[in-house]
Amino acid sequence: MITYLERWKKTLPEMPEVNFDNNADLAFEELKDLEPYIYRKILNNTKIVDDLFPIIFPKGTVLYRLTHYFSSKDEPIYNNLARLTTDILHRYL
Repeated sequence: MITYLERWKKTLPEMPEVNFDNNADLAFEELKDLEPYIYRKILNNTKIVDDLFPIIFPKGTVLYRLTHYFSSKDEPIYNNLARLTTDILHRYL
């Protein structure tokens, strides 16, 4: 049985990295250009923020970079996103 389990383990696909802070530069570059409405939907969903953000942003590195990125934009939607990410950083991380 042990031999079977060892062989089975070798056939399993690799799990994708779910901690975005492990490679913050790459994650930030991939996430920063999402449409604002996508961020608004995600950031306003307390279930996602409460349950998933501590897993995918455990140190808050990418969220911190996104907050600064949003703050650098001169549009009201980005100001709102900066406020939302700042609130999340202060509450959960």
